[in-house]
Amino acid sequence: MDNSQARSRLGNFLHLREAINDSGLFDSRWYRQHSVEARLWPSALVHYLIRGWHQGLDPSPRFDTSFYVERYRDVRGSGANPLMHYVLHGKEEGRLATQSGAILRESLHPELSPLPIFAVPGTPGSRLSVVIDDHTPKLLGLGYTPLLALAAQTASAAGWSLRIVVRSTTIPTADISAALQAVMPDKRPLLDIARREPGHTDDVDTLEGEHWWASSVSSYHSLARLVPARHLHWVLGAHEPQRLAAGELRLLAEQALADPHTRTVVIGGAVDASDLACEQTRIDSLPALMSLPEGTKGGSRLGVIVDQASPESLVSRSVQVIDECLARGVSDDTVEVVFIGLDTAPVTLLGSQLAGQQPTSTPQQWATALGSVDKAVVLRAGTEGSLLLDELGAHGISCIDATPHSSPSASDIDGVVDAVGALLQGAATPTTSSTSWEDVTASVLAAMGGSA
Repeated sequence: MDNSQARSRLGNFLHLREAINDSGLFDSRWYRQHSVEARLWPSALVHYLIRGWHQGLDPSPRFDTSFYVERYRDVRGSGANPLMHYVLHGKEEGRLATQSGAILRESLHPELSPLPIFAVPGTPGSRLSVVIDDHTPKLLGLGYTPLLALAAQTASAAGWSLRIVVRSTTIPTADISAALQAVMPDKRPLLDIARREPGHTDDVDTLEGEHWWASSVSSYHSLARLVPARHLHWVLGAHEPQRLAAGELRLLAEQALADPHTRTVVIGGAVDASDLACEQTRIDSLPALMSLPEGTKGGSRLGVIVDQASPESLVSRSVQVIDECLARGVSDDTVEVVFIGLDTAPVTLLGSQLAGQQPTSTPQQWATALGSVDKAVVLRAGTEGSLLLDELGAHGISCIDATPHSSPSASDIDGVVDAVGALLQGAATPTTSSTSWEDVTASVLAAMGGSA
């Protein structure tokens, strides 16, 4: 070894020593008390780095060497020193240092501090892990709330802990925190949130008999190579393949849904079940069960449901539909119109009549919007129409579907105006839902092979 290599290695060691000392996870006095051999070495830290960890020794009560190696198979397979791996990589990735694993509040993201989070290792067969990545769809403008509501309720009913694995560097922690705080059941499951780099899931530890939910085709495809089929479910929205642009992801989705070994939980109706071979558990009215506050329902309020993600032409057409209703006398100034899903600026209609706007970026805003109307026309461009119509029906709201692929479609102004006229005259019949969380979780757990 030449002098430059020696200086480089010395520099690396000094950097590592500084990082370990700063972590507070190595206690020289405590370590020597538990190793006779280490007392003979000039440096207790050097002994641990070279020999101690192979002997299963712990550097301090705050780091469990054997637990870390056994829990994380990527560390075990790499042969890396476990304390060195944790200090340089594992802590930032949200990995656990000890068997007890309670995360100190000051080490949490500020957005997570109000949550009852305990990173627990769990016991075989007693944990549900949900993988969220950049391809996970957002439903009804509520982000991850419907998915995490179902996961939290299911884990609570089964008595399992719940782990959310976020495989993304772009999904804000605040989005996950807000969704969990909005839907956490009274009987809260133990909760663990881990963040990983995008990619495959083979760096995530698993428990024997652990149940996994993939929330996108990419996470399902990755998990399918690691998790037994009976313990893996793909939680997806209706018309998921159509949501994906033509390409590799869409092809993977179509192949997975045609595979009889694929197990799915479908939120918002069937995914054209006649063409599918996969096993399906349907949940048609999930958002109505999310325990959101009701607004004050008016007697003559028509909600026009559109959103900012829709093409500008569709937003303009929604205003055109209401203007045409006013021009033909189908509607008048006794019907208060509110555009649901846009910002709060009022819209000027025919005859200078003003229509309000109700944003729906949070669960509370969505509940307020639904609680303030008794009739609705859906002009959204999204593909979760089945879920949306089910939710409207569960709230007792009469509605018509005028999405781009429905009949009448948004492009058929005359047809939509006629449908709105029939709606305002009371021709539409609302439906109600008596589904409870107990019914939903019992159905999901039966499909998963678990029980409440």
